[in-house]
Amino acid sequence: MEQPHGEQDALSTGRRIYLAQGNLPYNAKPYDIETLLGGSGFNHLENVHISIDPVSARNPGYCFVDFLDRQTADRALSDLKASINGRHVKVGPCQPKKQNKSRWASEDDPVNKRWGDWNSQNGNPRSMDRTQNGQGPHWALDHFDDMVDHLGGRRLYVGGLDMMVNQALHNTEMTELFAEFCPTAIGKRITPHESQRSLPGHHHYCFVDFATREQAANAKNALNGQPFGEENLKVSIARSIPKKLVNRHTVTREDHPGCDEKVFYRPSNSSSESRAQESNNWRNKN
Repeated sequence: MEQPHGEQDALSTGRRIYLAQGNLPYNAKPYDIETLLGGSGFNHLENVHISIDPVSARNPGYCFVDFLDRQTADRALSDLKASINGRHVKVGPCQPKKQNKSRWASEDDPVNKRWGDWNSQNGNPRSMDRTQNGQGPHWALDHFDDMVDHLGGRRLYVGGLDMMVNQALHNTEMTELFAEFCPTAIGKRITPHESQRSLPGHHHYCFVDFATREQAANAKNALNGQPFGEENLKVSIARSIPKKLVNRHTVTREDHPGCDEKVFYRPSNSSSESRAQESNNWRNKN
């Protein structure tokens, strides 16, 4: 389980817990976490760490919470029973472990930079740092917002990828592949639909964003059909962003005091048929 880089004191002193490994709603945001904890009697937090994918605006299914003292963290581990959107939230302890200093887990790795302190309660300037050293959750939602409003051929579908080893390696591979074209965001590698998994070849894919449609077009023309591992890349312009990612409520500071200007909130419900159609339209395979 990927953890935020830094803040080792909270981890080593037992003040950090994780919420919902694989069970946190993908659309959950910091104010959801604070509401959940506050409703269960845990009103005083130090930090809320959450990672947001800039391409989908989704979290990885879990987050981390730092409390002010170990006693409160221990009480949360034993007593916290709550849910978000009807989904029970799992709670677990975080144990210090030796950092992996391989080339895929360096301190400057983009994976580490995705994490940030969202805590809107304490007014800590770090919580409103939109860049987080060039990345971070506020930046990720700003980027998603921008792409929703101005997609305009700036997003590429990249297919023909094999199964992801880990997120850091994926980011490294895609960064190196598109280095000449200066991408602004690289999405997570996505597992293909069950109907494709048994077919020959590699069917994993991701999306890569650019500042201009010209950069995206140049990257597509240069890389589509090029060898990549055992496959040839399938690169095309993404037509649209799925409604299941776009149809979210806009939450302002008035709705959630202390939250940053505008973030995407809760996706609306949609049928399985419409979700499948949206997914197919987004991929836009050649």
